[in-house]
Amino acid sequence: MQGKSISDTDPSAHKLSDGLTDVGHAVEAAARDEYSRWKRMLETGKERATEWKGGLESNIRSKPIQSVLIAAALGAVVGIIFSRRSR
Repeated sequence: MQGKSISDTDPSAHKLSDGLTDVGHAVEAAARDEYSRWKRMLETGKERATEWKGGLESNIRSKPIQSVLIAAALGAVVGIIFSRRSR
C-alpha cells in the first residue's frame, strides 16, 4: 500500500476527485463570466457618467446664474437636513 494514493486504491475516491475537479472548473468558469459581466457594467457606467458630465457642463455654461442658484438651493436643503439630524 506504500506509494499509492487513495484514488489508486478506491474507485469511489477517484470518482469523487473527478467530480470535485469538474465542480472546480465550473466555479472558475462562472467566476470568469461574472467578472466579465461586472467589467462590462463598470465600463457602461463610466460611459454614462462621462456623457452626463458633458451634458451638465454644457448646461452650466449655457445657464450659469440658474446653475449657481440651483447649487445654492441644494446646499441649503442639505444643510437644513443635516442640522436637524444633529439635534
